[in-house]
Amino acid sequence: APKGSLSAAGNLYPRPMLAASLSSKPYYWNAEQIEQAWQAVQESGSYPDIKTCEASNGERYFYSTDYLSDAQAKALAEWYSVERYMNV
Repeated sequence: APKGSLSAAGNLYPRPMLAASLSSKPYYWNAEQIEQAWQAVQESGSYPDIKTCEASNGERYFYSTDYLSDAQAKALAEWYSVERYMNV
């Protein structure tokens, strides 16, 4: 099933995943483990749709090109990491 956020109506909205979220429950990975996992994904060739992008504050995100274009992923990463805090 696709990953994303559910709206109140139950619709699925794909979004990029903050790489640092892997340092929380249930994974508790440190930065080195997250980088090693990313390297393994790239080297395996089994997940060509998985890419990474960064928000302007340097926060890194993972996303699937099966659900998001590069531009969409970058825009959403920027929203989640920077812009939404400017609208509070």
